[in-house]
Amino acid sequence: MELFAWGPAWKGLPSFDPFCLSVEAYLQFSGVEWVVRECDNPRVSPTGELPMLCNLSSEPVVGATHIMRHLSKQGHDLDVHLSPRQKAQSIAYTSLIEDKLYDALLYSWWMEHANFAKSTRPTLSKSLRGWAGLRVPTQLQKKAEQRLRAYRPVRQPDGTKSTTVYDMARDCYRDLALLLGDKPFMFPGDSPTSLDAIAFGHLALHSIPSLAEPTLFSILTFEFPTLHAYCERIRSQYFDTPLNPSPSMRPSYLISDIVHSPLSYARKLFASNPSKTAASTAPTPEKLKQERQERFYTILSVISAVGVFASYVVHNQIVTIEFDDSEEEHVED
Repeated sequence: MELFAWGPAWKGLPSFDPFCLSVEAYLQFSGVEWVVRECDNPRVSPTGELPMLCNLSSEPVVGATHIMRHLSKQGHDLDVHLSPRQKAQSIAYTSLIEDKLYDALLYSWWMEHANFAKSTRPTLSKSLRGWAGLRVPTQLQKKAEQRLRAYRPVRQPDGTKSTTVYDMARDCYRDLALLLGDKPFMFPGDSPTSLDAIAFGHLALHSIPSLAEPTLFSILTFEFPTLHAYCERIRSQYFDTPLNPSPSMRPSYLISDIVHSPLSYARKLFASNPSKTAASTAPTPEKLKQERQERFYTILSVISAVGVFASYVVHNQIVTIEFDDSEEEHVED
């Protein structure tokens, strides 16, 4: 099985997306053989979203809910030992997590200006390759803004401001902490369920302490320490070592190679073939002509790519060019 998912951004977690992380946890819990293919573009899936699970014997399955349902039908049902009542509870808590806690995460990352400017955007931009580092953070912020229009800060009687989304997150934490109690997992037993996969996928990203404004981390750590310990326990038990990467070659991003290491790219571009030795036969005139043509077209492609990159930067106002009118007036005088 091959899982297409957003890659890591913060240390210790294989994905910055809670739904991708939930599926990765489910696969780890189930013990199946699988590999992960880190993606920078959700358009690889038929629906334009991640995660996506691919198997040679079936069509691609997109979305965390559909993937978990597909795995359970393939004999990897983590909830097989749950009672009907517990399964109903699992569905209810899953809805709570994927609605309220997801909103809280989006608000913290994309609507808190300090987090967006100092933490979320630079961290994701650094972790994504090529154009994705410039494009994806802006796209994710716009989606978050559309989803979170209803949330506004509320002034309390004592004059302080309280953000509704954080109040709802605190209520969700409380409900989950009551369900967890002192058990290793959400339901009785020694094995995790689908609810544990979903809870970890979201709560683990709430536990990031390095944000400029770590409001969710503070609430989770100081008010609900059992949930924080629960995340750390699952992380150390199931994600202590890197996930198995897909054997498929990742695409090469020309702009990323140039920007990240221009000297290395130049050396690779102009260096002679290292397999050639002094004892090798001299190349024929036709071979030399072919090599010159290949090098010419390679250089031309680099120049074109840099031009496109510069146009993208100016068009999106990442860099603006301004002219000082005072200099023109001075010249006319």
